[in-house]
Amino acid sequence: MTNWENILRQAQIFEENGKFLHAIQLYSVLKDKKECSRIANVKLASAYEKLNKPHLAKKILDSYLEQNPSDEEIKKIYSHFLIRNAFYDLAIDKLAEISREENPEVYFLMGVANYNLKEYEIAELNFKEFIGKSKDADLVPEAYLFLAKTQLHRKKYDEALANGKKSSELFYQNHELHKTLARIYFYKKMFYHAYESIRTALKINAKEISTHYCAGKILFELGEYGKAEKHLRKYLEEFENDRKALELLGTCMRKQGKNELSENSFGKNISMFGKIERK
Repeated sequence: MTNWENILRQAQIFEENGKFLHAIQLYSVLKDKKECSRIANVKLASAYEKLNKPHLAKKILDSYLEQNPSDEEIKKIYSHFLIRNAFYDLAIDKLAEISREENPEVYFLMGVANYNLKEYEIAELNFKEFIGKSKDADLVPEAYLFLAKTQLHRKKYDEALANGKKSSELFYQNHELHKTLARIYFYKKMFYHAYESIRTALKINAKEISTHYCAGKILFELGEYGKAEKHLRKYLEEFENDRKALELLGTCMRKQGKNELSENSFGKNISMFGKIERK
């Protein structure tokens, strides 16, 4: 084993043990060495990202690509990094430099970046292109899920439901999938189906707090005001000033004949927002 390989291995051991500053020191020694520049720069950027310093990681990858502008594999790695860290516009610019015919994954990443920029029409086109051309079976279920979420935003509920079901056939144990299906069913006014989907989402991950708000809305439509109240209270433990949730909680309480607002902070906040429409 060469000297640089020994240094790289030691840096990786430091990183695996959470000693990122030690790893950074060693990766920095190697980043300009021709034999290992590629991997050292990627590892160095990754260590900075793990330290929650994405701007330093970005600087490292920018510098590498300035010297190696034809390295499409690193451009893909960089694009993933940019999307993870919400540099969506920059990700789109970088992805535009990569051949889509040779790398169909670019369509998927373009879709994700545009989805997060709320460019839903463009995102939908990219997800469809990816699904039609990709041989990457691992990403296809996620692409169907993103396509369903995109179409949900565009109020194309039937298409969104069809693509959500395709994602479900390929990867069932996905919290976000079932939450998305619940929202689609909700907007289609299929409240019993919506409830079954949100129950599945909660079984997979009850800690994702916004799922409880979704459950509360669905149960309210089903007339299950007591159950809806429990989920809304769970949600409001973290988002106690959410006006819509507070109003819905107040209506649930009144539907149950609880005309006196509770003395906890939720009751005070409901009062603060004034009279709630009686249904």
